[in-house]
Amino acid sequence: MHKSFHLIKRKLKKKTVFYVRFFDEYDNRLPWRSTGQTSRAAAENWCYEQMKRGIIPGKASVSFELFSKDWWTDRCQYCAARTAAGRTLSKAYISVMRGMLVNYILPYFKDYRLEKINKRFIEKWLLELRSKALSDVTVNHIFTCLKIMLNRAVEMELIYRDPTAGILKLRETSRERGTLTLDEIRSLFGGEALFDVWGGNLPGFTGAILPVVTGLRQGEVLGLQIQHVFKDHVAVVYSWARGELVPPKWNSRRVVPIPQRAAGFLADLIAENGYRGPEDFVFQGPDRSIPLSAYTLLRSFYGALGRIGIDEERRRERNIVYHSLRHTFNTVMRGRIPDAKLQSLTGHRTERMLEHYTHWQLEDYKDVLEVQEQYFS
Repeated sequence: MHKSFHLIKRKLKKKTVFYVRFFDEYDNRLPWRSTGQTSRAAAENWCYEQMKRGIIPGKASVSFELFSKDWWTDRCQYCAARTAAGRTLSKAYISVMRGMLVNYILPYFKDYRLEKINKRFIEKWLLELRSKALSDVTVNHIFTCLKIMLNRAVEMELIYRDPTAGILKLRETSRERGTLTLDEIRSLFGGEALFDVWGGNLPGFTGAILPVVTGLRQGEVLGLQIQHVFKDHVAVVYSWARGELVPPKWNSRRVVPIPQRAAGFLADLIAENGYRGPEDFVFQGPDRSIPLSAYTLLRSFYGALGRIGIDEERRRERNIVYHSLRHTFNTVMRGRIPDAKLQSLTGHRTERMLEHYTHWQLEDYKDVLEVQEQYFS
């Protein structure tokens, strides 16, 4: 019965260093590697320490599931090291990466040992992700998450080389977002649509009419607090992203006018839920500390589309998503109000917008209100 490793001496230019070959649990010999030690006793102690800590390079017992256990959590050593180096990772970023790991990486890799994950295996996985109707951009983000983790495994000497090296990211091609026609807007939001199309679902209905009349992003809708809703406008101060309130994208805090009908639905929603404080969310979730989930709004919107004749196949063909409501607002307003004013409403990041949007006052938006009342009431 031999040891779990075998040591030899190798003479280098300036010193003699002990190299080790470990044996895995199946008695297979693993590649030679340097211990960095110059005496046999120190080399043996180093080997036993590697075995004790469970980080023997190529050790068969190190599964991806075990390796990834604490990744992208408050116990993640990688995140802690980045923070110590002054490169703090936001909670939102960590939450996104954890979601990618749990939903798209672990189900595929968890039962595999680190040293068994190779280039061919990863490329097959990427193609499978693509077949799940994920965009190439999303697949590339998920791949980046895996690459960071496997690079770290190399640094920890769990594996000798990064199997993601040399794998090219997918070519990212973007499809133009679909928008709603005026007739579709009227079918979704006009007359008795709240009951006939939305089944009386006031949060879902209001969560869709708000971006179509204001151009708000989904996170900005979900992050809306009672204190930022007024009879003729809303103040965009926060966005709800990955479980926390953050500034809106590009820090585009702004004031956006709203037509009377949309203001009425917002007031009804606030009253219906019996909110108690100004910091309560307009779109209240099961717990007052969080808003509705983005998925809840999305599911309601897609259901309403189906009831006006835009089934799932047609929706996908036209590329209509929740963000299409924002695109629809932009399309309706474009050419009817000055571009700089439109950019101030939508919070788009352009040099012209940055120069102008902070100077607009609510009374300057009379032309916007005229278009809103004409098209959305």
